[in-house]
Amino acid sequence: MIIGFENYTYDLTHQEEGCLDSVIDCLEFGDWISNREIARYVRRHVDIELPGPRIRMIIHHLRICVNFPDKKIIAGSRGYLLTSDQKLIETYVQSLNERISSIESVRNSMK
Repeated sequence: MIIGFENYTYDLTHQEEGCLDSVIDCLEFGDWISNREIARYVRRHVDIELPGPRIRMIIHHLRICVNFPDKKIIAGSRGYLLTSDQKLIETYVQSLNERISSIESVRNSMK
């Protein structure tokens, strides 16, 4: 849980854990998929409402805890993509590094 974001970053609930397979199904379609599309798919197949922050928490969980052989979940303005394209993965990692650097700069300015 992240201080100040407790309403969004708490551990997955039992119901949300039950949605993991449906979210994986969405990602395995092979194209970019938005939060809204994931929420719609889960609502249809599991009958659970997932707001955007909880979908992001599920994606976070999948990135860390689920092994997708040779594939990674990346994010962009079009949503999420499960990809094995090394160029896309490298670009996404660079974007993560740049965001980390930006956050560290803000943190350091507050010391």
